[in-house]
Amino acid sequence: MPAALPLETAIEQAGGLPADVVHGLDLLARSAPLWPIGADNWSLAVATVEEFAARWHSPASEFGWSTLELYGLHRSAPWANLSAMGAAFVLARSGYSAIDVMAGAIVVRSGFGSTLRIRRFALNPDAVLAWTLCHVR
Repeated sequence: MPAALPLETAIEQAGGLPADVVHGLDLLARSAPLWPIGADNWSLAVATVEEFAARWHSPASEFGWSTLELYGLHRSAPWANLSAMGAAFVLARSGYSAIDVMAGAIVVRSGFGSTLRIRRFALNPDAVLAWTLCHVR
């Protein structure tokens, strides 16, 4: 997985992100892991979410994807409950890369080259924006 760009660089390349997303990504980057993984693995997960945001937030928003649908996690089982997991965290969890976005799905490529879709669906009512769960170090 490639190293994350500095957030400011990623935002410039993406043409800007909403301030709440920028603030949330910053909180995630400074936070202790939200589930039991080491600091290095947490950094990789956050880097994946940041890379997704830099490249795909704007196109996904244009297709009507909400911030929660992109960056949500379950409030009490953030890594285990996929029914509340936003697309960026599905990518972080799976190691896949987004290659296209549509109104009803985000197209991803696995490490083996398979093309799959993260289908848009109504999230679990216990979904919250990931950064609301942060415990900043």
